[in-house]
Amino acid sequence: MKADFFNKEFNLHNTSHAYLFECKDSNESHKLIDNFIKKILCTSDKDKDVSIICNECKSCKALNGNSNPDYLQIFPDDKDKIGIGSLRGDSDKNRGIINVLNETSLISNAKVIKINCAEKLNEEAQNYLLKILEEPPKNSYIIILSSRPFKLKKTILSRLIRINI
Repeated sequence: MKADFFNKEFNLHNTSHAYLFECKDSNESHKLIDNFIKKILCTSDKDKDVSIICNECKSCKALNGNSNPDYLQIFPDDKDKIGIGSLRGDSDKNRGIINVLNETSLISNAKVIKINCAEKLNEEAQNYLLKILEEPPKNSYIIILSSRPFKLKKTILSRLIRINI
């Protein structure tokens, strides 16, 4: 199940700003992807050994405690959809993609958005996401997970590095 992508040496300078992980919604997939996200946000000396996650820096500890302000996860709502409000941050639960990506990183050197079950993005939400993918803010990364990527617009897919897990 592990893709070669996760076994390669990690280099933040050669990391794309947007990925689509084609995978089932499983614990194993989420663990691989979450470790990749942790590598992006980790503030330890990456020149020593970039393949190891430190779990000691403030960013790693905050991510382990689900409290890293430089990281936002998007999930389908109660109706099993992801609408524009989920991306814009129209609810108290969520600051919104644009807000997170345009803010200065607080404890990490980057900002990461993870969109789970992206095939559930409605038309309006996909258009909103497309604008962000076309002009991503500096030091920002968008990680998209989908078991049915064919439901996403071709213009979105063309702006993502696709990894099959």
